[in-house]
Amino acid sequence: MIQHEDIKRAEVIARDIGIPPQPDIVMSILQEINKNTPDLKKISDLIMKDASTVARLLKVANSPFFSRAKVDSVFHAIQILGIKNFYNIVLMCSLEDIINNSGLQLSNLWKHSYLTAMIAGYIAKKYKLCSEEHAYMAGLFHDCGIMLMMKKWHDYNQIVEYTLYLNPQYPAYEKFELITAYETSKYTSNHCVLGYTMAKSWKLPDIVINCLLHHHHHDISIHKKVDDRIICSLLHISELISMSFDYSSEKFFYIYSRWLEVYKNSLSELGLSESSISPLITEVSRFFA
Repeated sequence: MIQHEDIKRAEVIARDIGIPPQPDIVMSILQEINKNTPDLKKISDLIMKDASTVARLLKVANSPFFSRAKVDSVFHAIQILGIKNFYNIVLMCSLEDIINNSGLQLSNLWKHSYLTAMIAGYIAKKYKLCSEEHAYMAGLFHDCGIMLMMKKWHDYNQIVEYTLYLNPQYPAYEKFELITAYETSKYTSNHCVLGYTMAKSWKLPDIVINCLLHHHHHDISIHKKVDDRIICSLLHISELISMSFDYSSEKFFYIYSRWLEVYKNSLSELGLSESSISPLITEVSRFFA
């Protein structure tokens, strides 16, 4: 279990690495969103200054995950998606830029984070489990600490695939129950607590920050609040479903079996059963066909 001293150590490491600052455009939009009466035109004008962000935002806004109507402008996107979903897409574009400009080989990290975020938001909305905006945000940022680990320790790339995909075949599992325990043993910190530190510096909601801190822990009762347990359980199942896109049926079945051993309680927390998994994979795959 992560202790107070682990967080303090991570804060020191993060300062040494240099946490990517929250982009000005994100801060400006957040300030406007937090007003009693946000000015949608002002928010639209802020985004319009960045052509690259506009293009990606409209592409995501027109995906089946977010809208069934044609979104043809930034202002229209805000109206159709709602201001919170819109803000999440801006966050997504900002995080993608940071990852792509890090100088590190992190394409798999971005793909995994993006898929997990989309799936988490979809399941949250489908079953009315929690705020879809929070679910999406948790999926998007849950592995952001990996980027900081790779910046600090150059040999971390040797285990990054196992960290991302919860692969139980990695030899570390012979000694350590969790990949985070192995990370801490080898590097003095782990991607969960470093991700928590980055999310806190970006002023993400507490429910998202708390989820990031313990998202690899299999004992869901580590979260004392029901809402925290739900969003972390949702992240567990969303990660699993995202892995169905990366492996053959045979390999995925093996990972799924291992996942059930470790995270079965997460299904119960969400009021779902094993029989829910396959239909969800089928539903989600339609969006990426």
